[in-house]
Amino acid sequence: MKYTLIAWLIIFSQTGFSQSDEHKIILIIDNLFKGMKNEDSSLVRSLFIPSAQLQTISIKNGETIIANEKLEDFIKAVGTPHKKIWDEKVSGYEIKIDDNLATAWTKYNFYYGMELYHCGVNAFQFVKFDDNWKIIQITDTRNKENCVEFFIKDSLLKISLNKFIAQWHNDASIGNTAYFDKIAKNGIYIGTDATELWTKDKFYNFAKKFFEDDKAWDFKTKDRNIYLSEDKQYAWFDELLDTWMGDCRASGVLHKTNAEWEIEHYHLSVTVPNDIVKEFIELKNK
Repeated sequence: MKYTLIAWLIIFSQTGFSQSDEHKIILIIDNLFKGMKNEDSSLVRSLFIPSAQLQTISIKNGETIIANEKLEDFIKAVGTPHKKIWDEKVSGYEIKIDDNLATAWTKYNFYYGMELYHCGVNAFQFVKFDDNWKIIQITDTRNKENCVEFFIKDSLLKISLNKFIAQWHNDASIGNTAYFDKIAKNGIYIGTDATELWTKDKFYNFAKKFFEDDKAWDFKTKDRNIYLSEDKQYAWFDELLDTWMGDCRASGVLHKTNAEWEIEHYHLSVTVPNDIVKEFIELKNK
C-alpha cells in the first residue's frame, strides 16, 4: 500500500503503525536537509546508524554504475564550510512501513546556492529501535539534464488556489450564490456551533436566506497556508479570518475534478484566547 502526504488526514485504524511513525520519518528527512543546509554535521550524524550505506546510481555510456560513499566522508563534507549553501528540496514523500522497517521515496532538486545543480530521487531505508527511527541506507540518482523547477510550479498553483478561496469568500460578501457552486457535491461545511455540520444541500438551505440581501457574511483573510498532495489533485489549507465574530480559524480540503477545483471540506471555528478560556467555559455553561 502506498502512503503519501494526503494520508496525514486519514487515521489508519487497521494498520500496524501510527500516524506518528510517518511524521517521525518525514522529520528525519527534513532534518537531514536542514543539517546539510546549515553545515550541521552533528545533526546529520544523529540521523544514521553508524554502518549506514550511501549509494548513487547513474548511467554512463549505457552502463549502470553504482558509486558508494562512506558515511563519515559525507558527514565530514557536510560540516566543512561551503562557498554556497547546499539546499536540497523535495517534492512529496511516498512512505511504506512494515513493523520496524520503513522506506521513503522522494523526488528532489539540489541547489548549490541559487543554482539548480542536479535533480533525481532519494530512496531511503529506515529501521526502528524502540521508538526511534534511523536511516540505514540512502540510494539516490543524480541528473544534470531535464530538471524541472517544480517549486515554481507549486508556487503558481498556490497563487491560483489563493485566488479561488478569496473569490469564494468574496461571493459570500456580495451575496453571490456562485459561492455554493465552489463546494463539491458531497462537500461538508462545519460551522461555529456544535450543531452546524452540513452537507452541501443542507448548508444551502440554511444559508440561502442570507444571500437574498446581496450580502451574506464578509470574511477577510489575514493569513493562509496551502499544502499540496504530490499528484497536485488535492490541496488543504488553514486560514486566519477577520469576521464579525472576531478572529476565526478555518481549515479546508480542495479536490481537483475535471480540471476544476472544489471545496470538499471546510471547518470554521471561533478562537478563544487562552487567558480567558475559563471565563468562556463558565459563560458557555450558563
